[in-house]
Amino acid sequence: MVTKTPFKNFEEKVEYLNNLYYEVGQQKSDFELCYMDKKKDINSKWRKWSVIGFDNENKENKKWITIGNNRTILKNEVVLDLEEPDRYEEILKRLEDQGLSFRVFKTGSKGYHFHLLFRGEVSPEDKLKVIECFDCDTQKASERCMIAMEFEKHWKTGNYKELIKTGGDGFNNVMEILSKNNYKEEVEPVEDLEDISNFLTIVYNEKTGEEKSRSVNIDVVAEYIENKFDVRTIYGLKEETIEVYDGGIWTVKGKGVIKAEIERLLETYSKNNVVLEILEKIKRRTEISREETEKIPNHKRALRNGVLDFEDVENIKLLPHNKKYNFRTKWDIDYKPEAKCDKYKELVEKVLDEDEILKFQEWNALHIARKYVKKKFAIYHGPKDTSKTVMMNHLTIVLNGNVSGLTLQDIARGKPFDLLVLKDKDANICDDLSSSDMKAIGGVKKSVGDGYIDGEMKFGDKIRFPNTAKQTYACNKIPNPGEDIDDEAYYGRIILFAFENVVNEDDQDPELTEKITTEGEKSGWLNWAIEGYKRLMKNNKFTRDLSPEETKYFMIKNGNSLAEFSTDVLEEQPKEKISKDDLYKIYCKWCSEHKPKLSPETKEKIGRNLTKFLPLVQASSNGKERYWLNVKINDTYDTLQNTISNIRKESISDNENSIYGFSDSVISVIKDKEFTEEEYKQAGYDSKEEYDKMMEGSDE
Repeated sequence: MVTKTPFKNFEEKVEYLNNLYYEVGQQKSDFELCYMDKKKDINSKWRKWSVIGFDNENKENKKWITIGNNRTILKNEVVLDLEEPDRYEEILKRLEDQGLSFRVFKTGSKGYHFHLLFRGEVSPEDKLKVIECFDCDTQKASERCMIAMEFEKHWKTGNYKELIKTGGDGFNNVMEILSKNNYKEEVEPVEDLEDISNFLTIVYNEKTGEEKSRSVNIDVVAEYIENKFDVRTIYGLKEETIEVYDGGIWTVKGKGVIKAEIERLLETYSKNNVVLEILEKIKRRTEISREETEKIPNHKRALRNGVLDFEDVENIKLLPHNKKYNFRTKWDIDYKPEAKCDKYKELVEKVLDEDEILKFQEWNALHIARKYVKKKFAIYHGPKDTSKTVMMNHLTIVLNGNVSGLTLQDIARGKPFDLLVLKDKDANICDDLSSSDMKAIGGVKKSVGDGYIDGEMKFGDKIRFPNTAKQTYACNKIPNPGEDIDDEAYYGRIILFAFENVVNEDDQDPELTEKITTEGEKSGWLNWAIEGYKRLMKNNKFTRDLSPEETKYFMIKNGNSLAEFSTDVLEEQPKEKISKDDLYKIYCKWCSEHKPKLSPETKEKIGRNLTKFLPLVQASSNGKERYWLNVKINDTYDTLQNTISNIRKESISDNENSIYGFSDSVISVIKDKEFTEEEYKQAGYDSKEEYDKMMEGSDE
């Protein structure tokens, strides 16, 4: 016989009750405790575990937990209350023969409690059916039914409720139990414990005693609903929001929940005016400021099985859910420290270069914290079929879909109606980012900083909020940041990930996303991200991160043919010059040979942008010809220069020898030691002396 001694101390009792809430009850049963003593005629109020257990250091709560000797039956628990001791062996044998999982307690009174657990919530009707299969006390099927607390003194006798037998170690199935016990008889529903008359004001005739009228007691109904649900109302200038606490988070479905409950309670009495009056009373009695609801911890994260606390990265722990954290979202992930994500890590190693993996892990880790612990946003870039979309879909799923999808340009424009979708989001993920230039980047910098964003509801209030959505974008061609291209603060906020390993269509797995987002893989991803978060906090920077200058160089070279041409072909050189027509022809020729997938920029765009890439270069003119000053073709491209010289000597006609239609002779680089008098005249100078004089006196 297995026996269990009473709780040794307060901590052991708390540990047991926490296990009852999390593991046994699967967080679906916020059971209640009370203290009863028949000899002293004491029957205390009932207190929810979420109220007293989550703050068990509180003196009053500690007292309640210590003396509590009764609890309510869990929603996924059936208790077979057997009051005839001589039937014990019969019930035990049936449970064992049917392969059921159970725990048997000697109640401390005269009978036994057989505790059966189920994976999901069991309705009172189904609880009643299971109890009737074993012919036990049917009162234990009712909601909020109190039973003697395990390992505590029974409220009638003072004897401890003792564990004497266990069988199996899993969850049971209602339908299997009914089938094995040949349950066929239709069972009347459990009587509704909420008598509608409790919510009505009934007026009787004083003389005859007959009923004169009935009306809904608004105060009683409102108080009942407030006690049943955790409700709060946030008032705005134009409208209010009603939130209810459910499953560890506050949700905005409060108005619907309340209306449905009123309908259930009052049935035909739930007229529109009655519902509205009750709703307004609840709103007035549960008012809270928006500022108070925005006090959300930055270093805690709501998960399915509790709250991940990583305030101390060396002592990460799981806490119970608590409404005081004000969470409005939670990840559909269980924290399991032993879990792995082998399939996901295998994919990461395939699609990214080895020296990028740690940085990518840290980028994923950045999403664990609510705030921007590092002022960065990510751009996944590379050709199609390189798993960029798979990675972004994976991130969306592990964040439980709590993401927005604004483009980088949308955020840069900063329209309040657009920006409001960022509020309370864990990420902003945009696939297939447009390559069109951004016109302003101030909004982008602000959205990854410590500043506040101004949003506005349609026909509603204006809201100022800190952005929590970590931004990830994907593109083939990195967008050009426009006129603010020299803004190092902008480049310092960008983290680039190159996806260059193309997966052939025949090798693509259509079920890959499902394989890397199983329950086990998601829990493993969380551990992998935590590992990256610890490293990020320890080093205070991303692994092998680029400097702003390096990021700028890579971005403009990757996404702009003129930028790469300027870097690879041209060289700043004082007193050198090249005509604008000649440079454009060289540029077009280079594009055809080196960047066939990129169209050359127009002459006008080159005129506006060349000095951004080569700051010493100046546009100039001698009245006859326009040219670029202080620039030359670098030595690496001598072959290109010689080819153009040959074209000049041959004096070819229009539209020959080039897909761009070169027609004129090209003077690619003017050097005083290389040109004849005729070439100086072609360049717009009467003589070499005039050229030298212009070069020495020019300050353009």
